[in-house]
Amino acid sequence: MSELLTGAQIICRTLVDAGVEVLFGYPGGAIMPFYDALHGHAGLRHILVRHEQAAAHAADGYARAGNRVGVCIATSGPGATNLVTGLATAHMDGSPVLAVTGQVGRPMLGRDAFQETDVVGVTMPVTKHNVLVRDVEDLADDLRTALAIAIEGRPGPVLVDVPKDVQNQKAEYRVSGVGDLGSGKPRHQAPDTGHLEEAIQQTAQLIAAAERPIMMIGRGVIVSGAYDAVRALAERTGMPVITTLLGISAFPQAHELHLGMPGMHGEVHINKAIQAADLIVGMETRPRSRRAPRSCTSTSMSRRSAAPCRSRSASRGTRAPSSNGSWPPWRPAIVFRGAPRSAISCTRVKRCFPAACRLR
Repeated sequence: MSELLTGAQIICRTLVDAGVEVLFGYPGGAIMPFYDALHGHAGLRHILVRHEQAAAHAADGYARAGNRVGVCIATSGPGATNLVTGLATAHMDGSPVLAVTGQVGRPMLGRDAFQETDVVGVTMPVTKHNVLVRDVEDLADDLRTALAIAIEGRPGPVLVDVPKDVQNQKAEYRVSGVGDLGSGKPRHQAPDTGHLEEAIQQTAQLIAAAERPIMMIGRGVIVSGAYDAVRALAERTGMPVITTLLGISAFPQAHELHLGMPGMHGEVHINKAIQAADLIVGMETRPRSRRAPRSCTSTSMSRRSAAPCRSRSASRGTRAPSSNGSWPPWRPAIVFRGAPRSAISCTRVKRCFPAACRLR
């Protein structure tokens, strides 16, 4: 079934079909056709901000709170460049955000037209995907592709730049297309389980051999919904749990194993616990300079390969204190970048841990 619509109407229809309900934006000349078409779509609620940067941050916060794609709208030139800080934040923290920006008409591209900026080039380092729509026939599929990429795997921001004349052109709108790759909810790739059992055994041995292990969990636990699996692992092993800033709600704060948040904004005793640990088990978090020791090496278990990459420190295991009583400059760490729910089965892990792995 097809219907003849303008490019601006196609944007609205595609967003509605994708399950988008709320938009954050600020109007301008190059995006005005979209705002004219927005009046005919009662299913789209637009929240007017006072600055485009606020639109990007609002869409980011909406995506985090609702576990769905946040959408922000801006015009060309300074309107689009004002989105960069919010897009960079979403890119670093893995938040699915779709930015739809207006652009000068195609005949004026590359001619230093009023408020013309290479938005695709500017935002390339801080987005998972961006595209300049050059044909109204490709508009719907470009939007669907961007939405699918935003929620596929590790979520992130995407941008679709739409010239003003493309918004005014008419084309047949077709419901089917490449956008069937995803819906409005984040999806997660299944990990490669070819070496999973071997990896679990090696992980269990490292934890069992450690004298002062700690667990550091991040926002990925929230995104994947692996609360119960992570809590069961912590309670089975007795490892104290540290949560990153974005992973604060991933573990009950009232739990006896919960320590708090590390880093420059965390508490002193937590940072000392990291320095004194002989094993750091990272769940759904990335090592950062503000919370992990510089000397910390890692054994990673990624989505693509569940088998750990044996580092020098991890292969040698723990080590006794030096003569001056300080611990060695290297510490083995395990970083799980896949979803704990699928990468680690708690029932299988329980069989791997002896009673000695509990904290003494």
